[in-house]
Amino acid sequence: MPSESGGSGALGRLRHDGLQLRRVVIGSPALRARAREGVEEVETALAAALADTGTPDPDLLAALVVAAYRTVFVGTARRLLAGAPAAEVAEDHRARLETAFTALERTGLGRRPAD
Repeated sequence: MPSESGGSGALGRLRHDGLQLRRVVIGSPALRARAREGVEEVETALAAALADTGTPDPDLLAALVVAAYRTVFVGTARRLLAGAPAAEVAEDHRARLETAFTALERTGLGRRPAD
């Protein structure tokens, strides 16, 4: 079965199923709420892991990392749902993540104080 991005076979089916899942989640207030809870859980776990490494402000860094990824992910999902070519969207997704994480590195939040 061809995917909405034009592929076929297992990869095409995976893309098609992924788009269908996104549509179901978007259409369900309960599933959207659970997705937000999942994001909060990831942020909490990331903050705890960062704290274990001695990161000076782990809560702030975790929030910024999760916000950056969420923003890129949502934009990617919107484009895919609108029918944009998957290869083009994937390339842009990677570039936007690189831009986001480069900006985060510039904040210096991940640097530990000198011993």
